[in-house]
Amino acid sequence: SSSANSLKVSRTTQDNNNNSTNSNIINSNNNNNLNNSNSSNNINIDKQRLLEQFILSHTPKRLRGTTWRYYDISHNVNLITQQYHFQSQYVCIVIHDGGVGPEAHFELLLRLSEQYRVIAPILPEELNEFDDFSAGIELILQHEKIGRIFIYGSSFGGLIALHFAKLYNERVKSIIIAQTSLNLELLAYKANKSLKKQIYSGKLLRRYFAGHSVSTKLLTNFSDFDNEQKSLWLNVLRKFGASKQALLSRTQALVEFITNGFPLFINIKEEQMLHINCLIIEADEDPFFSKQILDQRCLCIPKADIHYFKRTSYIYTLLCGAEIADIILRFIAGDPTIASNHKLGDDINLVSNSNTNLRNVILNQQNNNTTILVGND
Repeated sequence: SSSANSLKVSRTTQDNNNNSTNSNIINSNNNNNLNNSNSSNNINIDKQRLLEQFILSHTPKRLRGTTWRYYDISHNVNLITQQYHFQSQYVCIVIHDGGVGPEAHFELLLRLSEQYRVIAPILPEELNEFDDFSAGIELILQHEKIGRIFIYGSSFGGLIALHFAKLYNERVKSIIIAQTSLNLELLAYKANKSLKKQIYSGKLLRRYFAGHSVSTKLLTNFSDFDNEQKSLWLNVLRKFGASKQALLSRTQALVEFITNGFPLFINIKEEQMLHINCLIIEADEDPFFSKQILDQRCLCIPKADIHYFKRTSYIYTLLCGAEIADIILRFIAGDPTIASNHKLGDDINLVSNSNTNLRNVILNQQNNNTTILVGND
């Protein structure tokens, strides 16, 4: 009887301990969920506050006698810490995506402005030629008495950055372009088709007009975004989205650029190459990604390094501006680890200024009267 009572007491004590342990685990999980929820809410509050402060603190300048306006973030102040930073002799130019205005890049702009003076042109809605975009940016630089620059652009803005560097290469110290290595031949066909129908929401075209026609479904790719953060970004993209007139003009500009400004056939001479530092940011898992176009980029820019990101959504560079800004700053600072390993094959090494093999292959094919058509995946 004494042994049985002892066993009951032991079992009761063990059950109480188990219940206590389970209760602690539940409380711990609840605390973790609460902490995660609070952390997420804090992120949303910070982003909302950053956006509001950006809009209130920065008024676009107007270039007299033109339709050009631009943001000039020149005080190098962190809006969170209110600390001023050293101003570099170089200026960073940020060209916004085709589907939104520069306001949608507020995270990127503010992060870069902690270390550099940042000029963010607002592309006029009526312009439909890349020469005009580049000339307008040059006018802004002349007006502000700016010398050499770092220039960043993604999707449509990346093509403008490339064109500007081609026309005014003596101004450009480094160029960073994101998500521009897409199928140009298919893009030309889709762009012409969109012009006829006056509909600019095709899957390929949206990659150059990032931020346009973004839906909640598209944001499901961002699993680390909660519903409030997704709602915040949807509101931002809708508020600062491009008008239909802007989409029309920029589609016309794409057709003209592909047809005349940037040839589809690889036929690069030494004097046509851009001998400037370059970082190409791409998502090689994107179904419209073209390795041939990327090869062409690296042939035109021998000093090009490549950075791959894991996200497959084409709006990653837009929604994760702080991360992109950190990549840009590391590249400008000369961080050699910024280049990714080339995951598309080991036949040609395109990383860390190793484009000699690619150039020799293409030049040999040209000498053998072989024509390489770019853009056909």
